[in-house]
Amino acid sequence: MMPRKITLKDSLLAILTGLLLVLSFPKWDNEWLAWIAFIPLFLALEKKTPARAFFLGWISGFVFFFGSLNWIITTIVTYGQIPWIIGFLAFLLMALILACYTGAFAWGVTTCALHLPLPRTVYAPVLWTALEFIRGHFFLPFPWASLGYSQYLQLPLIQIADMTSVYGVSFLILLVNTVLSEFVLIFYFHGKEEKPRFPFSWRPVIITFFIVLGVLVYGKTKLVLAGGNEKTVRLSVIQGNIEQDKKWDEKYRNDTLAEYERLSTEAAQNGSDLIIWPETAVPFLYERELKYREGLIQFVKTLHTPVLFGSPSIDPSPAGDKWFNSAYLLDSDGVPAGRYDKINLVPFGEYVPFHPLLFFVNKLTDGIGDFKRGKEPTVFALAGHPAGTLICFEVIFPELFRQFVDKGAVVMTTITNDAWFGATSAPYQHFSMVVFRAIENRTPVARAANTGISGFIDSRGRILETTRLFVPAQLTHELKYYGERTFYTRYGDVFGWSIVTAGLLMAGFIWWKRKNHVR
Repeated sequence: MMPRKITLKDSLLAILTGLLLVLSFPKWDNEWLAWIAFIPLFLALEKKTPARAFFLGWISGFVFFFGSLNWIITTIVTYGQIPWIIGFLAFLLMALILACYTGAFAWGVTTCALHLPLPRTVYAPVLWTALEFIRGHFFLPFPWASLGYSQYLQLPLIQIADMTSVYGVSFLILLVNTVLSEFVLIFYFHGKEEKPRFPFSWRPVIITFFIVLGVLVYGKTKLVLAGGNEKTVRLSVIQGNIEQDKKWDEKYRNDTLAEYERLSTEAAQNGSDLIIWPETAVPFLYERELKYREGLIQFVKTLHTPVLFGSPSIDPSPAGDKWFNSAYLLDSDGVPAGRYDKINLVPFGEYVPFHPLLFFVNKLTDGIGDFKRGKEPTVFALAGHPAGTLICFEVIFPELFRQFVDKGAVVMTTITNDAWFGATSAPYQHFSMVVFRAIENRTPVARAANTGISGFIDSRGRILETTRLFVPAQLTHELKYYGERTFYTRYGDVFGWSIVTAGLLMAGFIWWKRKNHVR
């Protein structure tokens, strides 16, 4: 078999895969496109060498990551206060690096085709899911835009996340793409002398059909049935809609506090077990600016309702003060009832990774903080409803969310300041990931975002109520929970690690064959 060179048609097919993936994610929300998005790439990979396959996969990945993550330019230019060209080049470098994961997938698919006695329907989903899992766990983990998130509105299909996390949905999407590509290849090579690399077989089609059917039956069942005893908690979220350049301007401090007090007073009239303010909602240092702290405590007393709010915190240290991005809980008497320090910080936003090597980065921008990591999850005692909170970026990490529920949280909150994203697709993408966190642990979630999207998601992933972007708002909703402990809550990423192990076993087998010249 003579390997094919890369043609313009191949490149266009690779680009098409990237575009289809972009359109399947929020805020485009054409989620059905994800189920066919890889077919053009599989066509382009037919009879290519692994090196050429890597390049085609890299093209698809670059188009996908550039198209779905370009909001990062807005964030680092507008709020990082650096020149546009530097911001653009920094994002371009990021997209080029992330595209290597898709390139590695295409390289792996072609390599496995040459050396493994397995159908593509086996190793293609394994390779994609393993690489996605690795992207979310190693070397500046960044699981944003994992393929499964495109399906956040398709509730019957994503209920398996309570066992597999989002990675099981990614696996399923690749499995269906691979099977459909086999059908397309039949017509692609029809009437031609050359034949596709893989002879068509009905067995993978039948197996995939029953897998998808099983997923749907499981999902429909989970949407109808709820285990355990039903309990309810009434929560309020506050969306102050404070502009980013005004948040820490002392001239607007009183106006900011007045807006949160106004919205919270309205929420308290609806009756609530907890009022939730966004990340860094308090425009002062809670532990040091005593005048404003006392004013906040007195206000909470008038509400007769606990308030959870975000604020930077400082721990004195002989080696220098340590700053944390924190969430505080004041009970209905204004008494401090707990503090959580953010564990998973935003690289190049809240800290500079590899600082000894990248010492110059802080000099390029005023927008990077020097925060320290929190040590462990905190579960707040909330009138019989143990609650946890994640801060901003943390909600994209399934394993961190799980730790709070495993420690006893029966309801979860997330506070964020998505003003950094501006009017881009990022707030919609960020919100969509919370749906999976709720399903994975069967835990309802209340989300308070400074500029939106704020809202509520139940333990089945149903979006119950949301705010619009860039408007002040308060919402109150009664959330149900059932005391369920899912497979994922109990055992964590068993599926993800199993997929990575399977990928490593395949790689080891190929290495052994090549070392021993086994055909």
